[in-house]
Amino acid sequence: MRREPASLVYLGLVVGLVALFSYGFTEAALSRYLTYNSSINDLGYWNQVFWATAHGGPAEWNATSRANFYASYPYQFLGFVVLLPFYLVQPDPTTLLLLQATLLPLAAIPLYFLARSHNLSWTASAGLACIFLADYQLQGAVLNDFHVQAMFPFFFFAAALAEKKGRPLAFLLFGAVAALTNPLDLFVMLTFAGRWIALDFLRAGPLRVRWSRAWNTFVGDRLRAAAVLLLVGLIVAELALGSIGDYHILGSSTGPAAPYASTVSDRVTYLVMTALPFVGLSLLSVEFLVVAAPMLAFLVVGPSSYFLFFGHQDAIEYVAVFLWGFLLFLTKLRTWKVPSWVRAHVPAWSRRSSARVRDQRLPRLLRPVRRSELPLALSLVVTIALMLSYSPLSPWNDNPQLLVGVNEQPSEIRHVTNADRFLDQVLPLIPPDASVLTQNNIPQLTGRPDFNWAFAGKYAGNVTGYQYILSDYDIESPFAQLWYYQLRPYEQQAFQTHQFGVVASGYGVALLERGYHGLPVLTAPFYFSASELEYRTGNLSGGIATHQGRSDQVFWYGPYVPVLPGNYTVSFNLSVSTVVPASANIVQVVVEVDNGTQQTRIVAQNITLGQFPGPRIWTSITLNFSLPFFAQQIELPGLWVTGAAALSLADVELTQQG
Repeated sequence: MRREPASLVYLGLVVGLVALFSYGFTEAALSRYLTYNSSINDLGYWNQVFWATAHGGPAEWNATSRANFYASYPYQFLGFVVLLPFYLVQPDPTTLLLLQATLLPLAAIPLYFLARSHNLSWTASAGLACIFLADYQLQGAVLNDFHVQAMFPFFFFAAALAEKKGRPLAFLLFGAVAALTNPLDLFVMLTFAGRWIALDFLRAGPLRVRWSRAWNTFVGDRLRAAAVLLLVGLIVAELALGSIGDYHILGSSTGPAAPYASTVSDRVTYLVMTALPFVGLSLLSVEFLVVAAPMLAFLVVGPSSYFLFFGHQDAIEYVAVFLWGFLLFLTKLRTWKVPSWVRAHVPAWSRRSSARVRDQRLPRLLRPVRRSELPLALSLVVTIALMLSYSPLSPWNDNPQLLVGVNEQPSEIRHVTNADRFLDQVLPLIPPDASVLTQNNIPQLTGRPDFNWAFAGKYAGNVTGYQYILSDYDIESPFAQLWYYQLRPYEQQAFQTHQFGVVASGYGVALLERGYHGLPVLTAPFYFSASELEYRTGNLSGGIATHQGRSDQVFWYGPYVPVLPGNYTVSFNLSVSTVVPASANIVQVVVEVDNGTQQTRIVAQNITLGQFPGPRIWTSITLNFSLPFFAQQIELPGLWVTGAAALSLADVELTQQG
């Protein structure tokens, strides 16, 4: 059957938007990866799983306390079956990012055909696909490292399409893949099966008739019987493998609970923000509420709020299910009847009959609701408004700290620091088969026989079992900074064993090698601009801190960063408004360190005006010191500042001597 031109136009529009989404988010995800701006561990986590599977089979897994990854996470298995052939073409984290940024938007195409199968217009079908692509939760998730949940919407919408067309085998296939590519597999099948059961019971008739109707439906309908078979199979498999606790409903003994807030206000905020584009008129639809009920209940009553922050991958399931319920609501509009309590409060003049009105019971003010384009347009407007405010690629994303937001500012996705450039030089120093312990946000080191990271609730083992330890303190994302602090005790332990030497150090990056005794191969300064320090007195303007007038005990203090053992030079870039009298003290510069138990002053020097060549000439004041132990914090303050002249600070540089 030949398609009408309009259908090709709208389908072409959807395909074009899918391609645009895929290109934009692939480029952003690769830039984020290449500039070491990954905020959490999941990209490296999944890359290690794929790599270990490709090099040893499903039982191989070496970056977790679990002996077999698939026994603990059976719902991920089909994801590996589908994606592993693509990964083998180029076994690298960039392949996973490319697959995710392609598979997630591709779901808009089966969603478009699903809408058309429900007799929505071409415009409405394309609009529904646009809502999916513009949803800020999905856009945040696609830049939240990598997760196999990105496959879910495509197969979920394909399963719904197979259900609509009455094809049980296709439904069973697509439904199984959808269920087994996310941790909410039981909820996915409850979405289908629960809808059928609920609708059977909601139809008029005595209770006995309703029970009989529901039973006969599932016995006599192959499509629904397939759903029940899959649901029961998933429950049996989860219980047999002992992994049903991964739903965070029954709890888990594999580690402490996730350290995220779990207040009622948090849950309500997340629920409203997640479902906002699909609620409103949809709440008047019983079918929408039935479809969304399992996910809504999970968000409200689940004891763990592990899912409750923007950018998290499990929002992919929520959005897809809610959007399907919204589609079912739109299909009922033509037969929807206004509730009596609504009609009672509509002005009488709006209820006047007209021969051209098909349903005399529908008030005139509410007639536009009968067309799907109106609620679709409202939903699309809300979706775009949220996208402009919260999408990680939106220039208007002000990154509000609602819940535990992990979406970065758009500028941070591609921001390259000196530490990033230094890491580019450090990583080639680590052999590809060497054992490595590092922090969670450096996925570049995954894909090797012996790799591990440090994070709360997981024991990384004895540091002497690793050949290299790599740390990076210079991290801009507050969320990712947590990963360094989880690694620091192991870094300190490495020096206490006296078995590790410093191979590279600079810009907050440190590479340690077991058995290394020479001088560092690579060194660079650790640079702190005036805006990165703290101030007790003075003013900070234009990146320059200035103190003038009265004497004070403290001008600046900080930066409180860890420092490795070694010989160092620290340079304070200062200037004064006058150099007379030459003997007048202007400030005391100090080096103090904390070894974890006490603060120790290493060196202090009084600076006089005579040490400056002239007024308003930037001058480097240098101190040399030796650090015999690993310092958890170093402080480089300016103390006892006088009013002899106006004193300005531009920056401080800390350099390990080779």
